Amino acid sequence: MIDEGRVNPEIVQQITAVRAALDGALGVIVEDLVEHKA
Repeated sequence: MIDEGRVNPEIVQQITAVRAALDGALGVIVEDLVEHKA
């Protein structure tokens, strides 16, 4: 995106979306680990 000349708010928005997706995936993984330990 930087190479394409996108402005900072667009880049920040995409980074925020990626972080949210990773947080969601991590939550699923942790939940699965907790359920299988019990």
